[in-house]
Amino acid sequence: MRGRGPGYRSLEHVTDAFIEAWGPTFEVALCQAGLGLMDTMVDTKKISQIFSETLRVEGHDELELVYNWLEELLLSLEIRRRVFGEFKIRPIESKCEGFHLRAEARGDMYDPSVHGGKIEVKGVTYHLMEVLRESGLVRIKYLLDL
Repeated sequence: MRGRGPGYRSLEHVTDAFIEAWGPTFEVALCQAGLGLMDTMVDTKKISQIFSETLRVEGHDELELVYNWLEELLLSLEIRRRVFGEFKIRPIESKCEGFHLRAEARGDMYDPSVHGGKIEVKGVTYHLMEVLRESGLVRIKYLLDL
């Protein structure tokens, strides 16, 4: 991972999808985590950047923020039928009540004939979720219940 730009990859897991995302900042790693989730469910290469939407999530700590971010994206597909292929997250605000995330998400309305349907994700879990910091690198690991 060192020397490489931001990204995500699937890790080995017996029954679920285990994803690792990384970037030079927490915000970039969160963007990559969002792309990893979308890529698990649909063909992200076929997502047109038709609209932009502001997404806001909060969490009392970083793990809850990661969970709520991924859950928001999952619900965007399941309920509002929106898929996203690009994220820009503003600097995360840390206040006494927790963390606040504001993102601009660019995407498309979900069309199974265009975006396909790879794997149905039942939910995001806290199991095995981690936020790891190294020199110049933030890694996020999370498990998706399939």
